[in-house]
Amino acid sequence: MESRKKMAQKLLDAIEEKYAEKCYIAVSREFVRPVKLAEEMERLELLMENKFYVPEDRVFSEEQQTEANLSQIDDDTLMKQIRQDIKMKDMAGLRRHFEGLCEKYQSKKNFSQMYVKFIFSNLLKDVYEILPKEKSGGLNQDIDRLYRTNDFQEVTEIINEGIKLLEQSFAINPQMEHREIETVKQYIYAHYGEELSVDMLADQVFLAPSYLSHIFKKETGQNLSKFIKALRMEKAKEMLEETHNKIVNISYAVGYPNVSYFCQSFREYYGVSPQKYRNQ
Repeated sequence: MESRKKMAQKLLDAIEEKYAEKCYIAVSREFVRPVKLAEEMERLELLMENKFYVPEDRVFSEEQQTEANLSQIDDDTLMKQIRQDIKMKDMAGLRRHFEGLCEKYQSKKNFSQMYVKFIFSNLLKDVYEILPKEKSGGLNQDIDRLYRTNDFQEVTEIINEGIKLLEQSFAINPQMEHREIETVKQYIYAHYGEELSVDMLADQVFLAPSYLSHIFKKETGQNLSKFIKALRMEKAKEMLEETHNKIVNISYAVGYPNVSYFCQSFREYYGVSPQKYRNQ
């Protein structure tokens, strides 16, 4: 027996051939008496919502429906990750988490259009909040475009336009980068005797570690780890020249709890051991 969906497709083809009009068909489930027509119409309207996600499809049936198994907590987690990406200027993370959000709503069809537009409009507001004032004036216009569209793909394109603006603003704001690098350098000067890592330093200036490493190298011409090592070696040399502190104490004072590793690093940097340098 021919499926109801195939029959609907034939009907759709006949209508479009005769009237040259683009149309959509929602196929109901098999009726069980007594039939509540109002409830069945509501079910069909919900099925028809799917054209928002897959506008290329023309026939929708309950056979296609996939139940949503992601909870609201997952929404919150994704949004928090995205907001953190924006704050940390982690464009790779932002794009990855945004794609995850898109995949969720594109594959789960039983979310209403209004709910999806609400979620994505909030994301757009988060993006615009961090843009410079001269570029943030388009928020209301883009929100209006987002709510007017009947195509999920267009919703994602509007958000992607905002993300591109954000990426451009990060790339053309050297003053901000300079201030952040200076903050990192001052922190290193004050805490070179403590444990330091790229992750820890990135937290100080609310940047992604990979982005901090990139702009630090761009501005100083030196890798962050090499900058830290150079400062520690310079401070160790000063202590060897100007104090009578034991080498083990100097090692701790410049951030090396492992004395053997400190001596090895010093020898690699200056060509002689700490003790030999002091004797010379």
